[in-house]
Amino acid sequence: MEKPDKEFTIQEALDMAVDHHRAGRLSEANNIYRLILDKLPNQPVALNLNGVILHQSGNSISAINQIKKAIESNPNYVDAHLNLGTVLMDLNRFEEASECFSLATNIDPNHSIAFNNLGNAKFKMYQYEDAVVDYEKAIALDPLCIEAYTNMGVLFKEEGELETALKYIQKAININPENINSLNNYGAILSDLRQYEEAEDSYKKALSIDPNNIGVIGNYAILLNIIGKKELSLSFFSKRLDLARGKYVDNLDLPQFKYISKSKIKHDIEQFQFLKSTYKGDVRFENLVDIYSKLDKEITWPANDAEWVLLSKSQRERIADSYNRSVHIAYAPEISGGALNKNLDAVAITKNYFENKPGIAFFDNFLNALALKKLRQYFMESTIWYDFSYSGGYLGAMYTDGVACPLLLQIAEELRKVFPKIIKDHPLVQMWAYKYDSQLKGINNHADIAAVNVNFWITPDVANTNPKSGGIIIHKAEAPLDWNFNSFNRDEEQIKKFLNQNQSGNIKVPYAENRMVLFNSNLIHKTDNIAFKTGYENRRINITMLFGNRVNN
Repeated sequence: MEKPDKEFTIQEALDMAVDHHRAGRLSEANNIYRLILDKLPNQPVALNLNGVILHQSGNSISAINQIKKAIESNPNYVDAHLNLGTVLMDLNRFEEASECFSLATNIDPNHSIAFNNLGNAKFKMYQYEDAVVDYEKAIALDPLCIEAYTNMGVLFKEEGELETALKYIQKAININPENINSLNNYGAILSDLRQYEEAEDSYKKALSIDPNNIGVIGNYAILLNIIGKKELSLSFFSKRLDLARGKYVDNLDLPQFKYISKSKIKHDIEQFQFLKSTYKGDVRFENLVDIYSKLDKEITWPANDAEWVLLSKSQRERIADSYNRSVHIAYAPEISGGALNKNLDAVAITKNYFENKPGIAFFDNFLNALALKKLRQYFMESTIWYDFSYSGGYLGAMYTDGVACPLLLQIAEELRKVFPKIIKDHPLVQMWAYKYDSQLKGINNHADIAAVNVNFWITPDVANTNPKSGGIIIHKAEAPLDWNFNSFNRDEEQIKKFLNQNQSGNIKVPYAENRMVLFNSNLIHKTDNIAFKTGYENRRINITMLFGNRVNN
């Protein structure tokens, strides 16, 4: 490393490094931090900020070690505790992060950001009441703390207390009318309250400030579909996908690009092999099979196939233009004349739904043959299976992150017309797809934050080795309306206790290709045991649509 011509004091060198760091010149900043550490190996500020750059560069484990050294050098260094907590939050190590932020508040009880961050960690651990206390402390210490007001709004939105959520977000906007995060959340809450015109205004204002904000673009796309502007909605979904997964992605330091799992790489290799055999003249897929297969062999995988592994810098560079990117998106147009099976007996299905209180029905031959074929092609070919965060090892594709396509929006629209007494005026608010390997464990008991669930399967029946299983189990027990999101969606012990006390029975719906299950979203349900054949074309694919929200059910 080159030595500077002039000798600077440590403080002068730190000031220069920080200036570079704030301007995004990470290499220049890090060079100075390392020069300082060559002279003073225990200099806490240089250790802390060098750790921050390591994290920003994708080396989070080394970042943790470096920031811990800063804390060892100066145990009362609040910023180091906060930065360590931030790194741990990015790694989903929320309990450890909470400890770091708590230490920071003990050292400086007047640090509003420390309390706000502590609230965030507790929010992530679903400790909602404690999170509210910390956010309130942050606001008491700094009445202009936009982050705390916005976080309170998000928390109350998740609790279903929309009017309270709106008040907190409004306070954040009053402080800074151009805060993108506040405007985005304000639009989302207004949309849940069905104040669509005001929601659109909020999204438009946010996009006038930052036209490429993917969070706002995704939420605005959902709203546009709700208010009947489907073509414009699809253009925004496409724009969001291009910005988040396309050729010119701004930020490749996100966890979704830095980490991988055995389950994820196995799927991606199989998908590239499938695309290679489908598009024989396209050498891209042949090259990707080779690159990913070599990477698979060189990584030392943990015993748990779902556990994340940090990619090295050289590994990330090899797959940077393909990993979790929209390499190939199949064409899924609307079906002329309709996508649903014309022979569906909507009257009988609706009668069945209401007789199976509190609302359950399932039936076969949901889609017509062409729609089923096109939809299966879309999910088999499209490289949209970006979410590998599930402990069961299955993969997810989300509404705003590749799932939205003309055919699925058509299906949702037709469902509302065919089943008006069930879906009523509830809009499509969320949609996703999951893809399972042959023996993976499915989703545990939970309810969803919606009014009506639509769930259907598109993998051929020949893939399922047990025709009596592989589908869904729906308990005839509605989650109490005073339960928060964690209680009805995540807290397995509380749900188990509730089901044991309730003893309401359940309906087991076995897997079948093109079978649709329609039910009250407040009903607790789980994926049944899965035993499918091995091989990419045999992977179980289910698609879920959520209509309305729990509050308005």
